[in-house]
Amino acid sequence: HRMFLVTLTALYLGLTPRTWQPLLDGAPAHGLAAACLTVVAVGCIITMWRRLARIARRLRQPAPCSHIVSYIATMFAVGLTGWMLWHGPQIQRASR
Repeated sequence: HRMFLVTLTALYLGLTPRTWQPLLDGAPAHGLAAACLTVVAVGCIITMWRRLARIARRLRQPAPCSHIVSYIATMFAVGLTGWMLWHGPQIQRASR
C-alpha cells in the first residue's frame, strides 16, 4: 500500500503544474513528497513492531513439530544402529 501511495504521489507531482501541488507550512521542502515519505516511514515502523511482536509470540510457544523431529531423529539413530549391527561384522571382515 505504501509503494502504491509513492507511485500515485510521483505521478501526481510529475504530471500536474507546480501551482496545483500543495505545500505544507508554505515551504517547498514540506510538500506532498515529504508527507508521502512521512507516511511510508511511519508505516515501516508500525510494520516492524508488528512483525517483531509476532516473532516474539512464536518464539515463546513450543515448536509445533518438535515431537516429529525427535521421532525422526530417534528412528534414524535406531536405524543406523541396526544397520551397523547387521553390516558391521561384514565391513570388519572385508577390511582385514
